[in-house]
Amino acid sequence: MDINTDLSFRAGLKPIKPHSPDDLFFVFCKGAMASHGVGSELYTIPLRMHLGEYDEALGKHHYIGEYKGVSCYAVEIENSAPVSSSLQFVGLRELLGYLPDAHFNIAGRASQILSWDRDHSYCGQCAAPMLPYNDERAKICPLCQIPRFPRLSPAIIVAIRDGDKLLLAHNEKFKNGMYSLIAGYVEVGESLEECVHREVFEEVGIDITNVKYALSQSWPFPDSIMVGFTADYQSGEINPDGIEITKADWFSPENFPLIPRQGTISRKLIDSFILSVSPH
Repeated sequence: MDINTDLSFRAGLKPIKPHSPDDLFFVFCKGAMASHGVGSELYTIPLRMHLGEYDEALGKHHYIGEYKGVSCYAVEIENSAPVSSSLQFVGLRELLGYLPDAHFNIAGRASQILSWDRDHSYCGQCAAPMLPYNDERAKICPLCQIPRFPRLSPAIIVAIRDGDKLLLAHNEKFKNGMYSLIAGYVEVGESLEECVHREVFEEVGIDITNVKYALSQSWPFPDSIMVGFTADYQSGEINPDGIEITKADWFSPENFPLIPRQGTISRKLIDSFILSVSPH
């Protein structure tokens, strides 16, 4: 159940070779990313040679690393027009499952770097313009001497089983009646495991045991890292909090409701559960 085993991408701060027409450019405009659409089933990242119409807007770009020997850059532009017949701007969340996994992971990295760069132009303490900090992905205030690194917000997600059934919950924000796993942000001062127990009890009112780490996934909406766990039901009756979770129940694979699509960490955990209870 490994979600991030592609080691073909190597992060970096400075390019080790000159610009090339074959460089991969992750171009964002107002939260949407430029991509080549092939029907509605697959998208690809444009190469530098495909972005001639945006030449003037590509002045400030961030090198983020290499993927299979190809340099990757993150760029933010103010205006997406003009758009070629094959190039379109699509929200990053909508691209999940429709980009190759490796490209989506790099796109998420690019999105977070651009957001951090935009939000840290000035020092939050004295308002002085921030400067690059040594050879790290960071900025520093020349007056306060306070370095600022890209922010990362950890969150947990947990697949809870009771025998051959899995706990699935409907969040009020979910569309189309979708159900997923219990998830939530880690609070100051708590461990990941403590967060798992707290979120489960707060959202559905049950106690769990046998909490085990399973996998993780970068979740750039806007700056999270999702840490996935499995757990077993221990005690209590399901009681949705009525604030975030409006419905929750135990489901076996043959009567699952609508669940998250492929590419998400929740779907990876759910699919792993299905495999574990399927007859071999």
